[in-house]
Amino acid sequence: MSLDHVSILLKELGTLIGLPELCLDEQKYCCLGFDDAIRVHLRYNEGVDEIIFYSGLAPYEEGAPGNEKLFESLLAANLFWQGTSGGTLAIDAEAKHVYLMSREHVDGMDFQRFQGILENFVNRVEYWLGELGGGKASASSKNKDEAPQEQLRPSDLA
Repeated sequence: MSLDHVSILLKELGTLIGLPELCLDEQKYCCLGFDDAIRVHLRYNEGVDEIIFYSGLAPYEEGAPGNEKLFESLLAANLFWQGTSGGTLAIDAEAKHVYLMSREHVDGMDFQRFQGILENFVNRVEYWLGELGGGKASASSKNKDEAPQEQLRPSDLA
């Protein structure tokens, strides 16, 4: 498909939620907020025609006593995606933050599928915020003054 198709999906979502001007910015990025505690970042990767969904969940302290248990639970949830509904839990070691990420190919995606993917992702973020004790402070937003990135690195997502 194309950037135009993603734009149509976002416009349709915007119309549904009362934001008719919802669109990707010049960096092919958009951020959606839900319930003041959840931020879902969307970035269109034109090279492979996919939308990347990601959300900051919670900070962690390096060397903290609970980290072993935290990292074990993240890895266990990633096993066959049983705790992530197809997403991936990861840490940004530089920023000391836990993220949930997912990517979906745009080819053949209609609005109903897009809406379902987004709803599922938000539900998983909500679940993991509860599990990790995250909330308003950990729902990070993207610094939109950064230059566009060819490749996303975990530290680019904070």
